[in-house]
Amino acid sequence: MQYKPWLGLLIVLVLACTANEEPTNTVDDVVGTVDVSTDAATDVVADVTPSLDDGNHIGPVPEYPKTEGDPELGYTALINNGYVSCGIPKSLSHLIYLGVEADRIPGRNEQNQDMPYFWTSITSETGVELIVGNCLACHASRFNGELIIGLGDVRRDYTDDFSAVLTTALAFSSTLVDSEEEQAEFEKFVTRAQALAPYSMTRTRGLNPAVSITAGIMEHLDPVTLSWSEEPLLVVPAPYKEHVGGLSVPPWWWHKKKNAMFYSASGAGNHVAWAMLASSMCIEGDGQAEEIASYFPDILAYIDSIEAPEYPWSIDAELALQGKEVFETHCSSCHGTYGEEEYYPNRVVHIDEVGTDPELAVLMFEAEVFHQWMDDSYYGQHSWARPAMGYIAPPLDGVWATAPYLHNSSIPTIAALLDSSTRPTCWTWSYDTTDYDPTTLGWNFQETSCHDAITDPDERDAVYDPSHFGYGNQGHTFGDSLLPEERSAILEYLKTL
Repeated sequence: MQYKPWLGLLIVLVLACTANEEPTNTVDDVVGTVDVSTDAATDVVADVTPSLDDGNHIGPVPEYPKTEGDPELGYTALINNGYVSCGIPKSLSHLIYLGVEADRIPGRNEQNQDMPYFWTSITSETGVELIVGNCLACHASRFNGELIIGLGDVRRDYTDDFSAVLTTALAFSSTLVDSEEEQAEFEKFVTRAQALAPYSMTRTRGLNPAVSITAGIMEHLDPVTLSWSEEPLLVVPAPYKEHVGGLSVPPWWWHKKKNAMFYSASGAGNHVAWAMLASSMCIEGDGQAEEIASYFPDILAYIDSIEAPEYPWSIDAELALQGKEVFETHCSSCHGTYGEEEYYPNRVVHIDEVGTDPELAVLMFEAEVFHQWMDDSYYGQHSWARPAMGYIAPPLDGVWATAPYLHNSSIPTIAALLDSSTRPTCWTWSYDTTDYDPTTLGWNFQETSCHDAITDPDERDAVYDPSHFGYGNQGHTFGDSLLPEERSAILEYLKTL
């Protein structure tokens, strides 16, 4: 069964999961809950401003002081706290398939022991027990039979328009709940989800509409008071409501190396503020924001404690050593070096040089209305957008586990990324995360008809079609000039990262 949680979709900024058709884990099998300890958290405020370059913000992203925290406390807060404070009353849990088969994880409090890892049960200030989303709705996924915390979920489905369902739910809210307090909580969530519904669709399963949904939040959230307005407070440029495209969710274990959180090099400064934006759909004033900010440094400390998983299959050590030489000659200037002397350049590459689909970078760079919102807001006190006319080349630790590739998930394997002549035009895959090809380092995919030729909606939604705005699979042709044996050696080396 494919799980499309129409009501739970916007509990968190981008909450959606497909039903887990693979065998679930016991809590002891979950990867990512590492044993960590540190001194008590201390505050380091990034009271600095971004430097300017040629105006396009190309080149290395400068480093800014990070707010430190305790990773053990962060893990506890991540899986138990109500940083997303609106959701549906637990009495309505049957509407979002609370019994869906999904992994349970260790460390949860008594209220959450039986909750799926991507939901959290909290008690609101009015005494209503709510089911809300948490970060793991998007930032945990299964790979080769294991749930890996920090791995972006590639099975989510955001292809449905659920606006009409939300309207119906709101109209019948009084008949669905047991008390006035429950009705108020339910209406708060559904009203806000309604406002964001136009922003929360993608054309293909597995992509994440985070950029569009953030635009929708900024449309309705006062940046100064952090109060929600049912009427729009600013004019959102049309492309943000026209399927700007979905994103590939990057793995959390890259975060510790990155000076900017996002693909277009936005998210510089204090990363705590950017991470907290995921809760802003439900925020109620800067007092609540301050409360969340008190423990979010701990959550980021936990995120930074996560290491990439180890490659689970055999590696040809001699071939990998050859690949290391090829990689360091041809790839390290953008993606860094690995091993005993690691170096990550935080380098932003202009869209004309990297050649990948430019639409995300262009839209982010030109979105002055959103830059100003961030500057004016609580979240912008020590953070700034600073998007570039290009993309930051990511670290590659554990990259073999993060298919599909590029910022828009347009390429199913690393082999196809390194040889553009082998890239499929329109393709699909099983959405079974055990269906992996260790030779090409990506999903076993099938070339298929493109969207215009497919009439069945479910079949169409499972197909990646690069002809759509923001979905292009061009660019990053740097591997085309390599010999086939050099590309094979790089693939083997990447297994060691």
